[in-house]
Amino acid sequence: MTADLMPLPQSKDALRALILPLLEDDDVPEDDENLIDYGLDSVRVMALAARWRQVHSDIDFISLAKNPSIDGWWALLSRVPAQ
Repeated sequence: MTADLMPLPQSKDALRALILPLLEDDDVPEDDENLIDYGLDSVRVMALAARWRQVHSDIDFISLAKNPSIDGWWALLSRVPAQ
């Protein structure tokens, strides 16, 4: 299974690699910076939420929009999924 097909990135570096191509800005944000400020749009956030909801059912657009940063999203994604 390739990393592109996995619902969740397996590391913060993998999350960063997934997010950077989605940004419109050529600058690379720090992990705690707002990704919206770098051009990440709501449609892409909704698509990511749908993908990640396969593992964490509580992830939705609102939960990602509350802290739209690599650090914020990694905190959500790196949790142990509820059984």
